[in-house]
Amino acid sequence: MKALFWAFLVLLLATFYHRTHHFDEAWLAEQAYWLVQDGRVRSELFCGLNGWEEQLFIYHKLFIYLSAGWQKVFGFSLVAGKAFSGLWAGLLGLLLWGYLRQQRQDSQHIWLGMALYVANGLVIEFSFVYRPEPMCVAFGFASFWLLTTHRWAWAGVLAGLATLTHLNGLCFALAGFGWLLWYRKPGWAVGFGFIAGVVSSFYLLDVWLADGWAALLMQWRNEPALLHINSLSDKLKATFQALKPVRLILEIGLLAVGAHWLTRQPRPESTPSQPVARYLVLLVIAHLAASRSSAIQYGLQFVPFVCAFVALQLAAWQPKRASWLWQTLLGTYLLAGLYRGSLLLYNNLTIPQVTALNAQMAALIGQPGSEVLAPVDFFYEQIGHYKIRCIDRHLGGFFAPLHQGTGLTNEQLFSMARREGFAAVITYDGKGATAPLSDTRPLLDSLNHIGRYHRVYQDRWNSLYLPDR
Repeated sequence: MKALFWAFLVLLLATFYHRTHHFDEAWLAEQAYWLVQDGRVRSELFCGLNGWEEQLFIYHKLFIYLSAGWQKVFGFSLVAGKAFSGLWAGLLGLLLWGYLRQQRQDSQHIWLGMALYVANGLVIEFSFVYRPEPMCVAFGFASFWLLTTHRWAWAGVLAGLATLTHLNGLCFALAGFGWLLWYRKPGWAVGFGFIAGVVSSFYLLDVWLADGWAALLMQWRNEPALLHINSLSDKLKATFQALKPVRLILEIGLLAVGAHWLTRQPRPESTPSQPVARYLVLLVIAHLAASRSSAIQYGLQFVPFVCAFVALQLAAWQPKRASWLWQTLLGTYLLAGLYRGSLLLYNNLTIPQVTALNAQMAALIGQPGSEVLAPVDFFYEQIGHYKIRCIDRHLGGFFAPLHQGTGLTNEQLFSMARREGFAAVITYDGKGATAPLSDTRPLLDSLNHIGRYHRVYQDRWNSLYLPDR
């Protein structure tokens, strides 16, 4: 198992090199950027949407504040943001290692838990993405560990910090409260919940300081991430979607390994895996009850608990030889992680860095200080040169609920761009991700000239249009 751990750790670190960007990274980086520049979180990219250009009140608050300080020192580059999340993913791994060691298990099963962690597809993918999940889960797992050592007050503080990092961190507060009740400690549960609630209430501090209660309510009612869920039916549909991805099914499959071993031999009164097993069950229930999104990255919150449960469960039973079911599940799990890591390596080597593509388009645009309608990732290396407005808010997809399910047509989009005086428009009308980089085929004639803009540049992902003269 030790060799497996080191092999997958090398694979994980290799995927960091030349890592491609994730859609959310520029969006979050811009929030941190304006916090450093203006002292408040806002968004010029989404100017005109829910008053975000004045001040945002719904965002990943502790994550943005801490990462803003980090990027103030190291710069608002793609790598700097990713490195911030990478540190938290590393800390989460250390917490898992410390927890397993505290259970006084043999080194083979400690290495098993660690190998499962670094080989997990979600860890491989999101440990180097500028998003709050690694930080949130690190606080959540640390909260659980403190609960097992009867330090419920500090556990409540960390559960509150997880909620401040990402509102999905509320799941750790709910799971911790339920866990203490399960162990018949109602007094501790109330104290834990109270402390977690007090710490979480700091989420509203910036609202109180700005007297922004009306703006908060308006932004909450019109938050694009929440508009697609309006009923219990929508919630059940989102829950089903959250459980569909293969990566989550594989993690849940590992739980079946524990159940398999549990039913093969008599069960002692208590096993080292019991606390984490109970917490994991409660965490899943809390997630299904409280989360309003089926995004795959939220599955990261289960990973360290699954790794700890499987390692401790197998250590407790000590079979004479590994069962075929365990070997099959472990092999499938490792192959899934290997596939995800290999795919990332391939994408990293074949997709140019977004900063290089942005520089090419900026050289054609010129006119520093002018307004540009562009994808959100044009933020990188260009935020100080242009007034960037995000084209995504006018399209379908994530922002579809704002447009009754549809975005603007090309004609409507470019008419708006001309009316508002944009010096350039960058669209998603590329040649497609499968087109070779050497492909110079032009777009369809109907897309070479739209309204009073003409195409001057195209790559696999985007096209750049400048106004007619």
